[in-house]
Amino acid sequence: MLYYKKAMNLTDRAGDKPVIEFYKKLEKKGHNFFEINELMTLYSMKKLFPENMDEKKKRRYQELLKKMGVSEKELDALMAESQASAEKLNRERLNLLKRAVEELQTAVKIDPNNALAYYQLGNFYSGAMSEDVPEASEAAEEAYYKAAVILKKEGDKRAYEEVVKRLKIMNPKSKYLKLLEKND
Repeated sequence: MLYYKKAMNLTDRAGDKPVIEFYKKLEKKGHNFFEINELMTLYSMKKLFPENMDEKKKRRYQELLKKMGVSEKELDALMAESQASAEKLNRERLNLLKRAVEELQTAVKIDPNNALAYYQLGNFYSGAMSEDVPEASEAAEEAYYKAAVILKKEGDKRAYEEVVKRLKIMNPKSKYLKLLEKND
C-alpha cells in the first residue's frame, strides 16, 4: 500500500503555486488580495464566459490590468503554467496508483489466501478507478468475493460480513453476492 499512500498524500495545490507566487508579487507592489482576486475573476470570466463581460466589467478589467502593471499575456502564461503543474501532479498520481494496483496484484499472486490484499484491491477498484474505468466495478466485486471466500474459510465471521456488506452496497444484484448466498 506504499504507492497508494504516496498517491493520496500528493497535494492538489501544485497547480496553485504559480498563482500564489503571482498574488504575492502583486501584494508586494501594494495591491490587496481583493483587487487581485477581482482581476483574476474578471480574467476567468473573459476567458470562460465572454458573453457575461458587459462594458462595465470590460472597463474594470482593463483598469485593473493597467493599475497592476500586468498584461493579459502574462495572465495567459500564468494559467498555462498552473495547468501544466496540475497536469504533472495528476500524471504522478496516476503512476503511483498504477503501481499500487501492481503491488496488490503481486501480493495476491504471492499469497492467494491473502484476504486483506483482495479486500484492499476491491477498495481500490471501487474507489480510485471506478469512475474512469467501467471494468473496475466488476474487478472490485470479484476482489471482494475472493476476500469473502477466504474469510469464511478462515472462520472470521465479522470480517466476512463486512466484505459482504461492501459488496451489497456496491451492487445489490452482484453475481458474486448470489454465489456467496448460494454457499451459505
